[in-house]
Amino acid sequence: MPGHDRKHGLVHLVPAGEEVGPVGAEGLARIAADHKLADLRVVADAVIAQTERSIRAGIAALPDGSFTKSLPFEIGGSAEPGRIQLTLRIEGDRLGADFTGTSPQVRRPVNSPINYTRAGRFRHDPAVDVPPLPDLEPAARLASLEPGSEAHRVTVIHLTRGRNRVRSGLRAARQVLAEAGA
Repeated sequence: MPGHDRKHGLVHLVPAGEEVGPVGAEGLARIAADHKLADLRVVADAVIAQTERSIRAGIAALPDGSFTKSLPFEIGGSAEPGRIQLTLRIEGDRLGADFTGTSPQVRRPVNSPINYTRAGRFRHDPAVDVPPLPDLEPAARLASLEPGSEAHRVTVIHLTRGRNRVRSGLRAARQVLAEAGA
């Protein structure tokens, strides 16, 4: 990862239920030891507090009121389009979201992002020049990296996260098939 040394203290959160793996845990322990911290709670608390202050300041800069937007979308196998509707209510530095008017959940996958995105659901990633199963693509160059090097460790972490993402997608697909009686 270019410039990774400048981002040594950056901690990526992993969604609940996904494995961090021993390399990630060792990396966090190294960060804590490098900064002579018993653990990273103080740092995490400071990051969370500053993030909340920044977000609240951004919300407070918006006009108070209610704002509604609706978006139709196609659902394969259904004659009726689905609808996502969101009403945002802003009051001072507080924001509320109301999805009343949104279509009910359907018992089939609407899309499967595993084969056309590199990132999870909380990171923007335009699907441009993306290889098949992009989270596993770095496996092709892993053998050419020096074992133990920063590039090797970062690639192993990337692959572990990719493996976990593919596993999660396959688990979800199996559950949908089981519920459908297939």
